Amino acid sequence: MRRITLAVASLLTLSSLVLGETVVEDFESGTSGWEPAMPYGDVAATRFAAEEGALRVDYDFRGAETNHWMVIRSMKLDLAAAESVSFTIRGTGDDVLVFLFLYDSRGRFMNYGPHGSNTDFHTGYPDWRKLTVMLERDRSAQGGDADLGDIQRVGFFFWHLGPAKGTAWVDNLTIADFPEPKLVVRPVAISPNGDGVNDTVQVQARGPRGCRTTVTLLDGNSRLLATLASDRPLDGGRWQMSWDGRVRGRRLPDGSYTLQASFAGEKTGTSTVAVTVDASHRWPPVRYRSKPFFPIGVWFEGAPSYAGHPADPAGAKAYYDRAFSDLKAHGFNCAAVPNCPESLWETLLQSAQEHDFGIILEVAPLVALVSRREELTEAEVYTAVKSVVDRIGKYRSLLRYQVRDEPPRDAIPNWVLVQRILAAVDPSRPAFSCFCWYESLGRLTQETTVSEVVFDIYPHRQGNPPPSMGSFVPTLAAFKAASRGNRMWAVLQAFGTSHAPNSWRYPTPEELRAQTYLSLAAGCQGVFYFIYSHMPGYLDGMVAADGTPTAMYEPTWRLAQEVGKLAPLLQDLRPAGEGPAVEGEALAGSFRTPAGGLVVIVASTQPGRDVTARVTVPDGNYRDALSGEAFRAWGGKMRVPLPPGHGRVLVRE
Repeated sequence: MRRITLAVASLLTLSSLVLGETVVEDFESGTSGWEPAMPYGDVAATRFAAEEGALRVDYDFRGAETNHWMVIRSMKLDLAAAESVSFTIRGTGDDVLVFLFLYDSRGRFMNYGPHGSNTDFHTGYPDWRKLTVMLERDRSAQGGDADLGDIQRVGFFFWHLGPAKGTAWVDNLTIADFPEPKLVVRPVAISPNGDGVNDTVQVQARGPRGCRTTVTLLDGNSRLLATLASDRPLDGGRWQMSWDGRVRGRRLPDGSYTLQASFAGEKTGTSTVAVTVDASHRWPPVRYRSKPFFPIGVWFEGAPSYAGHPADPAGAKAYYDRAFSDLKAHGFNCAAVPNCPESLWETLLQSAQEHDFGIILEVAPLVALVSRREELTEAEVYTAVKSVVDRIGKYRSLLRYQVRDEPPRDAIPNWVLVQRILAAVDPSRPAFSCFCWYESLGRLTQETTVSEVVFDIYPHRQGNPPPSMGSFVPTLAAFKAASRGNRMWAVLQAFGTSHAPNSWRYPTPEELRAQTYLSLAAGCQGVFYFIYSHMPGYLDGMVAADGTPTAMYEPTWRLAQEVGKLAPLLQDLRPAGEGPAVEGEALAGSFRTPAGGLVVIVASTQPGRDVTARVTVPDGNYRDALSGEAFRAWGGKMRVPLPPGHGRVLVRE
């Protein structure tokens, strides 16, 4: 710790002792093991060092737009029983944002900072300030899937939009276990009627290691109804169970009850939580009325101001009209639209409707519900959903409600509740999210059936020079496994970041084609390209801010038109087993048409050279669905030549 005599430092030390906090990094031994990571923008002049028992970071951000930089080290922490993680900070110079990153052994992370729950995370404190993450309350700004009992790396991340220069000092990374035992129940309003919405409640007893707990159920007059758990140890600082609103096999009558946990051992006492049982309303099963379709779409920036266009309704309408007319003319049929101001929802949907173009609209009130850390009630979700549907559900152009982009794992329960109630209010337009972590997607598909799963893979970075596919193939396989047989839509990279030399680059036409056909071979029945809109200083899209096409646009729209010709065949296919074996640098999937016909999709994994795949398929004649070229399988093998990054959709005759 810092060798200073300020009263605040003494108070901090005493407070730590009183609260049972443990300082896991005080920088008394310098910065050994810490190293820079994740540079973005013009941050090459940023430095760090040890100073008076603290970490000193001299940040020098010179980029015109996004700049960020991290200092990170390996550090094994078990936070399963921790109530909080904190650190102290002070700074001089320009105020920049600070994030705390926690990585587990699988590379998954939690990211706590001002874009999540911790709005006070920045450097603008002339005196030492303690910044705290309450692990059960604060939501990760990104990621969200890390195993807190298996933290292996810790990082301090500094971020600023535009140039910034200054110094920050960081010290006393501290963890604190739950100081007193307590009972946590979620949700506190249970409706155990078998409709799949809040049918069970999670009961968790927390406290210092060494405690034991007994959990009982009391009626409205504090009379004992049942003992749900007896003398259970708090292994790892917590014990939990799921309760379905039943006692001795019979559901309790609607009413108010109390769950009570009694603690013995290192700490003693009781903790109670009031629980309401109300099974009177039963939500119908999720059954979507919308017909499956094959989206050939783009991501489209909904805020006109981001691309330098007027944000008033008339100016926005002109922006939307130009873009949707252009997209429709080039073979696209829909767009996923984030960041559209609520005041322009109807302007955007009206424009799309006039151009016979589909919209998947990010809806901020529903995003807020899915993102909220506190538990949701069925009543408040219904009110928000009903308000949104009443306002924009009249537009034919509206295809889906985007309820959260890249939801972290811990947001899935809220996602499922919003999805279920949305499906009851508007069964023609499903809830929609794009996932960037297959672990989060896997939790979703464990808990509910969805209209389709959507995921993005962006493999083309400056560190992977062309021709290459980076980690695209294994990541695609992981998403497919996490999809669990649900219909899949893939969001593919068609952007770069020219202002950030260590970030993404535009894919080559062959790399873009390989992304597309590998996705189709995996069974995807829809593709989106990210991103149409050029966002100056942030993302280089397919068209510049004034609508001028970039070099990326032509290969993208040509693929859109090509896939459009295949879409009537592809949208009704069903997987036919695990897929055929392939000899050569390619992947293949086998599918059945509604009439039982066999379709084999073969895709090259090599965007830089010709390959020949030998595919194990039933003997017979096959025809390329696009070119009409004939192929023959003999002896259980079919020879399929593929130009760089190409694929073929082959129909058995």
